[in-house]
Amino acid sequence: MPYHQKKITGFTLIEMVMVMVIIGIMAAYAAPRWLGDEQLLDPQQRLLARDLRHAQSMAMTQGRSVNFEIISAGYQITDASLTVIIDPARGEAFQVNLEPGLSIAGSNFSFDSLGRPTDGSSLLSAPQVQTVSSGGSSATVTVAPVSGFVSAP
Repeated sequence: MPYHQKKITGFTLIEMVMVMVIIGIMAAYAAPRWLGDEQLLDPQQRLLARDLRHAQSMAMTQGRSVNFEIISAGYQITDASLTVIIDPARGEAFQVNLEPGLSIAGSNFSFDSLGRPTDGSSLLSAPQVQTVSSGGSSATVTVAPVSGFVSAP
């Protein structure tokens, strides 16, 4: 009786590995685009909070008022003559441009020489809320009245 061998069909190990590599490359390329600009909100919120604390610290150590101003592409820290301050930590203008797709909303205000938030002439009585947005998502940074405590929940 003759022996008949059945033809075995399927994928080889090399073919399986190549398919997995291709899927991995496609996932690495597509994941950031799929998540969108929302993944940029948290880092931008932390940067804004850090910059507000830094501006407050500069006002106190230099004994002068500094202004927080929202501009079209981001925000900047200026002095009394509305000239952008040179950040001593970086040696560059204290101006931050947001990542593309993000926007910022809130009010301009100042820190006086004691680090307290003001409207330029008097202490603020309400918290200053700065909101960074992307599409339908947003993140806030709040500056407390009187104390100037900066929080990013």
